[in-house]
Amino acid sequence: MNPLSEQYGPTLTPQQLADYLQVDTRTIRKYADRWGGVQVCPGVYRFPLKIVQEVVERAVINSETWEEKMERQHNGQGNNQAKVISRQQQGIRKGGRNVGSGNKKGTAKIPNSFGLF
Repeated sequence: MNPLSEQYGPTLTPQQLADYLQVDTRTIRKYADRWGGVQVCPGVYRFPLKIVQEVVERAVINSETWEEKMERQHNGQGNNQAKVISRQQQGIRKGGRNVGSGNKKGTAKIPNSFGLF
């Protein structure tokens, strides 16, 4: 048996992986790098089964931790740290409310030699 086959298991075609995940084949090709795809020649991909299984396991674990975080926030147990805002950020926020109301004294008059203004 091939040493690569022993290490990574059998390979899946994009169509087989798309059928398994119930998505379009174009989606699989678009995100081939996320699924551990190997481009064996231009436009031809293969996906080692063990790598695909690892990606699915990580997705399930990330989904569970996300659901736990949402549950804690829903119960009021979320991260209750106060947000620290620098003075510069406060000035930007305050200045954002008064757009266009700057100092009128500092504006220079434009010469109106053509009668346009």
